[in-house]
Amino acid sequence: MNSRFQLIESVGDLQDVISILRKEKQVAFDLEGEFNLHRFGMHLCLVQLSNGRDTWLIDPLAITDARVLYDLLADPSVTKICHGPQSDIVLLDMLYKSRVKNVFDTEKAAQLLGYEKTSLTALLEKHYGIVKNQKLRENNWTRRPLSDKMKEYAALDVSHLIGLAEILRVDLEQAGRLTWQDEENKLLEKVRFIPKKYPYYQLKGASRLRTIGRKILHCIFEVREKAAAEFDKPPAYVIRNEMLVELARKPPKNAAAWAALTGVHPKLKKFATAFDDAVKRGRNSNDDSIGGVPAMDENDNARIPKNRKKYNRVCESMQIVQKAIQEQYNIAPMIISNKTIHRLACGISPDFLRKWQWKVIQDCAENQGLDLSELIGQ
Repeated sequence: MNSRFQLIESVGDLQDVISILRKEKQVAFDLEGEFNLHRFGMHLCLVQLSNGRDTWLIDPLAITDARVLYDLLADPSVTKICHGPQSDIVLLDMLYKSRVKNVFDTEKAAQLLGYEKTSLTALLEKHYGIVKNQKLRENNWTRRPLSDKMKEYAALDVSHLIGLAEILRVDLEQAGRLTWQDEENKLLEKVRFIPKKYPYYQLKGASRLRTIGRKILHCIFEVREKAAAEFDKPPAYVIRNEMLVELARKPPKNAAAWAALTGVHPKLKKFATAFDDAVKRGRNSNDDSIGGVPAMDENDNARIPKNRKKYNRVCESMQIVQKAIQEQYNIAPMIISNKTIHRLACGISPDFLRKWQWKVIQDCAENQGLDLSELIGQ
């Protein structure tokens, strides 16, 4: 087991590491972040890099200028081997506008190969016999110094990734699915941080609130965010999500009642007047942008059309295709689900599908003697 790693805490040492990795064709990459679990907001806490022989743990809390690192991640001539990197890519984009290019996602590769378990922990155990302590994943990675166990855990996230990618790449090629992987990898370059326009609406129970309740929720949600930022605590630690929704439904009568709340952050009474003002603002607002509801996109807005006969005919034909795919592929749900059939039958363009998915569907339809262009207007 490769356990060689070095902690990098200075700009000079980081530059030396990047000089080494610039000579490589592929680099394993991962990071540890804080995602509103122990502190307020999102923070980059550690970056792990490996060339398959040596591993480096880059401490961004100690290094003030890491541009050489972000330049490497954005270099399309170097393949970055990652495992499920979507959240990592979003974090780097949000904090530094850093874009990761030329990615190979080992998690997606395992999914395309039909692995029953696709976590890195499962893959390391399957291919290397390594048992990883997943409990360390939820540790507070913003604290220093990092324990030896945390450093070893972080190093394991990348030290075997290059070898793992080689195993998966060979299997994908043998299965005729390497082009599928290539498309999935390329799509990762388009992943961006997109702020949620209505974050309060994602709280459980928010969709059941009446208009006034949503407006109040919107306003007290914003106050909770300010309190959480000041206390440097996750918002749910200040007031639990389910409690916040209930407070929007039945708000305390005044600031004194807010100050008397139990089961909340002990310093919340400092914001009692702000919460009370937020309730009043929500109640009295005629602004449609307050308490708004996310617009339904085509993913959710696929309603059964008036021409029910055509809808049923398309569904029946696509179910034949679905059965053929299930018999031929061990990842049928990744190719054509019941939701996919419903959306296609509703007349939604297949553009929402990956090109490789649509190609499989078209080929199976043709083998079944079905003309998709006639069925769904393509």
